[in-house]
Amino acid sequence: MQDLSHKLVKALFCAYVCLALSFATAKTLASLEPSTNKKCLLIEQLALVDLQGQKIPEFDWLLKILTNTDAFPTSRSCLNSDELDTLLKFAQGVLIKEGFVTTRVLFRHNSLQENAWVLTVIPGRIGGIRFSNPQFATTDLSWAFPMKTGDLLNVRDIEQALENLKRIPTADADIQIVPSSAIDAELGESDLSITYQNPQAFRIALTVDDSGTLAIGKYQSSATLRMDNPLRLNDMFYLTHNQDLGGGKEGARGTHGDTLHYSIPIGYSLLSATLNQGSYHQSLASQSKSYVYRGFSENNDIQLSHVVARDAHQKFTLALGAFQRKTKNYIDDTEIQNQKRVEGGWYSKLNHKIFIQSATLDSTLTFKRGTHAFGALPAPEQSFGEGTSQFIFLTGDVHLSWPFQVDGQGLRYNSTWRLQSNRTALTPPNRLSIGGRNSVRGFDGELVLTGDSGWLWRNDFNFLCDPHNFPISEIYIAIDQGEVAGQSTSSLVGTRLAGAAFGVRGLVAGMHYDIFIGQALIKPKQFVTASNTMGFSVTANF
Repeated sequence: MQDLSHKLVKALFCAYVCLALSFATAKTLASLEPSTNKKCLLIEQLALVDLQGQKIPEFDWLLKILTNTDAFPTSRSCLNSDELDTLLKFAQGVLIKEGFVTTRVLFRHNSLQENAWVLTVIPGRIGGIRFSNPQFATTDLSWAFPMKTGDLLNVRDIEQALENLKRIPTADADIQIVPSSAIDAELGESDLSITYQNPQAFRIALTVDDSGTLAIGKYQSSATLRMDNPLRLNDMFYLTHNQDLGGGKEGARGTHGDTLHYSIPIGYSLLSATLNQGSYHQSLASQSKSYVYRGFSENNDIQLSHVVARDAHQKFTLALGAFQRKTKNYIDDTEIQNQKRVEGGWYSKLNHKIFIQSATLDSTLTFKRGTHAFGALPAPEQSFGEGTSQFIFLTGDVHLSWPFQVDGQGLRYNSTWRLQSNRTALTPPNRLSIGGRNSVRGFDGELVLTGDSGWLWRNDFNFLCDPHNFPISEIYIAIDQGEVAGQSTSSLVGTRLAGAAFGVRGLVAGMHYDIFIGQALIKPKQFVTASNTMGFSVTANF
């Protein structure tokens, strides 16, 4: 009981100090003449301190801003009541803009030094982090949250934590700032109350489309098993198996592959790893006999990304990764040695995402370099100067999504732009490829143009529909174009393609679908493609 009484007295004392400081600030400002009067407070020194009068290194940046701004001109140290009020409001506004929404500042005189005034900072700290629905409190927040109890409360940290919680598609979360529930709470402390909807443990997605080629099977399928939050760390895991469903030329042919992915947030960072294996086979006939041409590939990738800066409208993310890629080909059971590849190296990415009113602009700059790491072998083309496993190239990707309305009609414009620039000759897997539904629509994808460098521009104009009245969510028109360049294009029939497509997307009986028809607009005369292309994709989620 005695300890409890002591805590209550301590809390009341803190509240009294805050009230007294507020009263002193108001009294000081009220005693000054209006801005039209020459009377003012002489201020020769300004400092930031806490309630105990100690300097707060965590807010040195705020003092630098205040002493280098028009709100507190260093060339004139006499401020009247209006200017002091402006100084306080400016300081509070800077704190809020930087995310310190529960930190407060008060103005008072330093009794130990004449003409020295201090801004008393009451730091807003996190008193506790708790679930509002304890039945869902099995998730470990220490990995997803970049802050802990006792840290300064910053909205940017809360935004990052919420982003980590909601990165799982089946999870729903909300974080509220509430008064501290602790009896011995310090002045300025607040709690974070988390409302969390436990995600679905398993999800299955089945997809069928016609994105393949006649050489290995036109119709393709995939089955994906997803595990959301398997270790209760807001982590994600999925396993995908893809298989052809036929639809190619006569003879034995087909493709299949498997992809394994795992990712976990660590505060402002995200660690992810992806493993992929695939194979294909096709029959080749000669005058005397037929052969089976087979290919195997393996791609391994690990990446660590980190949010280096964020505010209310944008964020910057830096990523570093390592990769390994293997390919080998066979005729019947005999390996083709001059087609064997092993590449390994590293890459770095800088991503900038900004929200401009209703629009979102997402930009990524990627630098990729092949090295001798991970068992890398010289490229088959290396002796001819047509490629190297120690490649260097740079890619830039910009994606714009802009939803808007015209006379009540919902519209959305999507635009994707990619630029690739090389420092060395590139092997075929690293070249920019255009011609097909994933690059320039309007082409059947049986033939493509590739180059060491080049650019690609995709545009979607989407008309949003009411899915309650019609099983179509969107009607879209697509216009794409691209061009390849570099030494590897010297033997091509041309370098530029442009195409268009018209399609619909929607949801029927729990299945998402996308159906389109496309046509080539610009192509080289010798570039063979279907006069009109049609395509579809259907996905069912369970």
